[in-house]
Amino acid sequence: VSVQEGTKTALDFVLGGKSGPTGRPVSLATFLLTTSDYPDEPLFFKLANLVIHLMNVLLVYFIAKLIFQYIGLHNTQATVASIVAMALWGVHPINQSAVFLVVQRMTLLMTFFCLLSTFVFLKYRPALMKPLGFGSLLVVLVIGVLGLLSLFSKESGVILPVLLMVIQVTIFSQSKRSAGLNSNQLSPYVNWSMIYIPSIIVLLAFFYWVTFRTNPDFSNREFNMLERVITQPRILVDYLAQILMPRLSGSGLFHDDYVFSRSLLDPLSTLFSILALMLLIVIFILKRRVWGIFVFSGLFFFTAHIIESTFLNLELYFEHRNYLPSVGLAIAAGYGFVKLNKKLRPLLAVYFVLLVVLGAYNAYSWGGLNRIALSWANENPTSVRSQVLLARYWGSVGDYEKATQAVRNSVSLAPYDGTSHLQLAIH
Repeated sequence: VSVQEGTKTALDFVLGGKSGPTGRPVSLATFLLTTSDYPDEPLFFKLANLVIHLMNVLLVYFIAKLIFQYIGLHNTQATVASIVAMALWGVHPINQSAVFLVVQRMTLLMTFFCLLSTFVFLKYRPALMKPLGFGSLLVVLVIGVLGLLSLFSKESGVILPVLLMVIQVTIFSQSKRSAGLNSNQLSPYVNWSMIYIPSIIVLLAFFYWVTFRTNPDFSNREFNMLERVITQPRILVDYLAQILMPRLSGSGLFHDDYVFSRSLLDPLSTLFSILALMLLIVIFILKRRVWGIFVFSGLFFFTAHIIESTFLNLELYFEHRNYLPSVGLAIAAGYGFVKLNKKLRPLLAVYFVLLVVLGAYNAYSWGGLNRIALSWANENPTSVRSQVLLARYWGSVGDYEKATQAVRNSVSLAPYDGTSHLQLAIH
């Protein structure tokens, strides 16, 4: 609005972001393309998100195919497995909130540049082997620039070098050959300058930011930092369950009613989730040379969650946080499909149909305020935000009695929330 009215220049808007430490200027710049459509016509904002998602879908295909070809699948198998990975990831319901929620353009773009950088790394990896030359420098430069674009789309993009390290120690640690090149011939200069040193810097910077720059008491939250950390393993297990066995209800945007862990035993699932994930990660590390593709899948998933699913002062639960991490799981699913007994493949076909049906239902729910408000309030009845949205919907259609009841529900759920009390006074 400020750009439309001339009170702020386009450059001020792009460089004045406050969503994170970087301001996310790359993402903000893309919103300027549809300035004239704001706020009356949301279609073009959502179309832009859909286009970016489709580009990400294609990148998943090309990345998967390069990985499959390296680990020894012949071209037909690699193509089929890549199509399966692309399709599963592209239609999965857990990724839909990143597409339909316009502001998650930031997640889409961060993932786009991260995947494009990964594709360049895989496609032009031979240039990063000895002897190094101008082409090697160019590849490193392109990967670095794409990494910066990912970072300035959303801060989660800082994890890119760590993801490349995951690929390096899983896929490329296997004693296989591709096009006559041994996987261990990647130049140590490239390894250290592009992967290992940046990864160490990222992890140390993350530790410094958490330790010295954030409020350890999380005074703006109901939970503290320790409670958030021990809650996240339960949430990661829930994410994995949703990815592997998607459900019809419980999805959507509002998860402010998620019960956080107060201790390792409250609830007891906290301890079990922590132990299960720790055991899984240890097994992955020990078996990385044997179970290459599946270890890559698991470590990629957990590594991509490091930023938003650990210590930072963020809300507990959002499905769109799986948009990038789930890429690894989709690639493993594609590989599993071509290795499955042919008699079992129809089961995956049924699973895919289920994803499409659930995705279509979710897409329908996102199609209007009435569907969103009614569906989410029904699925998350203890969410204050779902009740507030429901009140907004009933108010928009003139049913003030139901709107008032929804506000009363939100007040009963959060008695000390001033916003809910204000809404009740207005109604």
